Amino acid sequence: MTAPPPDNLRLRRGAGFDDHIDAAWRTYRIALGDALAGLTDDTTLRIALCGDSAPLFTATLTGTRRIRIHVHSSTLTGETDRTAVEQLETRGWRTLSDGTTIAEAGRRHADHLAGLAVAALRGLWDVVDPAFLDPLDSAGDGVSAGVGHDPPEPTFEVAAIPTGTEDLLCRTRSAIVQTTGHHPRPAVTPWWI
Repeated sequence: MTAPPPDNLRLRRGAGFDDHIDAAWRTYRIALGDALAGLTDDTTLRIALCGDSAPLFTATLTGTRRIRIHVHSSTLTGETDRTAVEQLETRGWRTLSDGTTIAEAGRRHADHLAGLAVAALRGLWDVVDPAFLDPLDSAGDGVSAGVGHDPPEPTFEVAAIPTGTEDLLCRTRSAIVQTTGHHPRPAVTPWWI
């Protein structure tokens, strides 16, 4: 007798590979929009591939308090990148007279700028997942925008030795609350304790 084929229930519920990638990009876009909206006069936001010293984009606040994303000059050189500039321009970016390609908007439209940057990262630079990008960090000062794929796991005390019956019950209840999020119903002390 052969075993039935595996039940791909998760795939039927829309939790496929592409859905996870899209969810990661949505999370990144939201965090990028928040980071752009939070720019101050003295901060620069770098968007770079992991391990690259030169960023793909830098975002700053202009003198008129508008957010400006610059395409880094080292990423656009050569004939093939001229088509990339043209594609960026059709998506809402513009090229200044000095050849710098930018996207600019007021703080109210920080999410729109984040969408333009994400579309460029996915469509032009072929970044598959935001995990391949450095964490959003303002000017390298270690302040991360909090983009991650996994939620934080609950912490459990390891190797705790209960001092008595009441301590053991207290630790058990605490572990149940941390794990389930619900308080257990009061019960009579079990006979084995």
